[in-house]
Amino acid sequence: MKIAFAGTPDFAAHTLENLIHHNYDIRFILTQPDKPAGRGMRFQQSPVKQAALKNNIEIYQPSSLKLAGKDAELAGQIHNLLNEIDVLIVAAYGMLLPASIVNEFLCLNIHASILPRWRGAAPIHRAIQAGDKKTGISIMHMNEGLDTGDILYINETEITKTDTTAILHDRLAELGAQSIVHTLSDLDNLIKNKISQSVYDESLISYAHKISKQEANLDLTQNINIIDNNIRAFNPFPTAQIGEYKIWSAVLEPAELDKNIKNGEVIDTNNGKTIKIACSNGKAYIEILELQIAGKKRMKAQEFLLGHSIKIGDNLSKPIE
Repeated sequence: MKIAFAGTPDFAAHTLENLIHHNYDIRFILTQPDKPAGRGMRFQQSPVKQAALKNNIEIYQPSSLKLAGKDAELAGQIHNLLNEIDVLIVAAYGMLLPASIVNEFLCLNIHASILPRWRGAAPIHRAIQAGDKKTGISIMHMNEGLDTGDILYINETEITKTDTTAILHDRLAELGAQSIVHTLSDLDNLIKNKISQSVYDESLISYAHKISKQEANLDLTQNINIIDNNIRAFNPFPTAQIGEYKIWSAVLEPAELDKNIKNGEVIDTNNGKTIKIACSNGKAYIEILELQIAGKKRMKAQEFLLGHSIKIGDNLSKPIE
């Protein structure tokens, strides 16, 4: 089986490396153009490109796959190369495939949700944020829609109460790598028995809209389950925020606090080990375990308290003086 692979971040690189490990014939890869990143804004190669270079696989980095525009010649070359492969595997590529590709070639997408729930850009974040009990990997035969193609295979995993997006991402990356190998090993049978997403009740369809930095600002009036889900969903990006503090890790507990205590007010520092602040209008508190302020490294609360004066009665929702 001759394979082309399209992907960009670590999630995709994990799958590419697993395909290589299982001796699949990867003819070439597509990945996003190198982009400036970091403090020096130096151009960085994507994890997929790094994996391809390590394994001497041909690399193409078009800015678009449309047969028009500034990369039309390269896109045309890639279309011709696709005529020579059996399947194009797509994993977090970050670029829409035009109809000229998905309608003409067998394109399989590795999507990090149980479709049709959480179609779109941020399925891992949204599953945790919504308090879902499970998620998984869907292997989908792509069409022109946004994650609307026929489903060939689903591999599920539970979402635990300690899962962050970072933790769940890594577990799903492993699951995705396993799932595509399983799919390829039984491809003809799975295509024959594919399930059209049109058979699902429309109430089961949801969209995982891209995460914005503005969402990171926690609303401390909300129920503790919602606050907890948001803290875990926004780890590592964009990181939940209270005032000028980024909250990396916390435990939330119900409580009956004094009615005069405000949301965000420090109620205890646990002898310099953690920081407890009021939330949910006095019905709960957040015990902050790990935090960060702008321009500084993330720290355990105990380490943070050694260098910062935070005392009972301070309010973390207010600007740092």
